[in-house]
Amino acid sequence: MAATNQHVSTEAMCAPELLRRGVATARQSLGAIITPPRDQLGASRVVEGVSRAATARARAASRELRDKLAMALEYAEHLAVPERDILHAIAEQSFTVKALARISGRSERDIRRTLTSVAARADAPLFRFVVKTRMAMPPRLRAVAEAIVLRGASLRQAAAELGLTVWAVRMHRDKLLSRFVTREHN
Repeated sequence: MAATNQHVSTEAMCAPELLRRGVATARQSLGAIITPPRDQLGASRVVEGVSRAATARARAASRELRDKLAMALEYAEHLAVPERDILHAIAEQSFTVKALARISGRSERDIRRTLTSVAARADAPLFRFVVKTRMAMPPRLRAVAEAIVLRGASLRQAAAELGLTVWAVRMHRDKLLSRFVTREHN
């Protein structure tokens, strides 16, 4: 469309059309479009302030996650082996998420998601309840509690792992929750 008409300005063209005309032309034209006029330079300071606030929030969230992971480290022996390995690598061996992802072959996002999940589970009162009282539980209830609460398995995963039906796992989970609630209110 615009390739045949030489009178169309480069600002009105789309980026692929500019790239067809040449990379240098595209950079010059897109640079002219993206660069704010002189009277709008104050607006860039506002954007810079927003990015500072976002960075501060991200750092605060990172500190909070680090604190929760320190607490999760106390309960590391009760976690699943892959989660425990990631937790030890980050907390004790001072690996960064990026380095750990490169070594393990997993994505950074996957490792961060695992760390967030472990931190949230270990911070939950139900997790601490299961750790403290699991030895007094009947064997099947203990197995379900360990699978669902400590290792973070879904009902289906726990059922497949334990050789039970999903319904049976759900009943044991409900029994565990009722024990937890009565214990909390007494």
